[in-house]
Amino acid sequence: MPVWNRKDTVQQCLQSLCGCMGNWELICVDDGSTDGTDEWLSHQKITFSRNDGEPGIANCMNIGAKHARGRYVCKLDSDVLINRPDWMPVAIEALDKFPRAGIVSFFVQPIKERMKRIQRGKTRLLVPKSNLNGACLFMTRHVCNRIGPFWQGQRRYGYVDADYCLRAKMAGYHT
Repeated sequence: MPVWNRKDTVQQCLQSLCGCMGNWELICVDDGSTDGTDEWLSHQKITFSRNDGEPGIANCMNIGAKHARGRYVCKLDSDVLINRPDWMPVAIEALDKFPRAGIVSFFVQPIKERMKRIQRGKTRLLVPKSNLNGACLFMTRHVCNRIGPFWQGQRRYGYVDADYCLRAKMAGYHT
């Protein structure tokens, strides 16, 4: 999870993840926060790292992917609330059933000022689509390795996710 100056939303996001089913790890990579986000995260029961290199979401995602140890990798925005505890098993089932999907994502909708919520009870996955919702990109480690790192040349919000989905499509996946 890339984070930058979002202490309030990161706290809510982490709290919402507490009830999630499955065996998983959370890796937060701070991109130089000045609002106390990094200090707060360093005291949580998660894997925490600081981006001391090139600033930006892409480098944070690449650092997180290097630290990840599981079979699956998920890029999750720090302003997402999870209110369906089975979202990971649903994503895993979709990837196992449709391996050429490459990446799956959940339907999220804006709530409050900057928060998005993964819908409770809705099993709609955005599969296939040319550009998935970048708030939650869920894939296998194999797909992550095959597509390669997030492109660090793009710093504008949203384009890093779109580029990743496009490269997945170019690699033969039906994102």
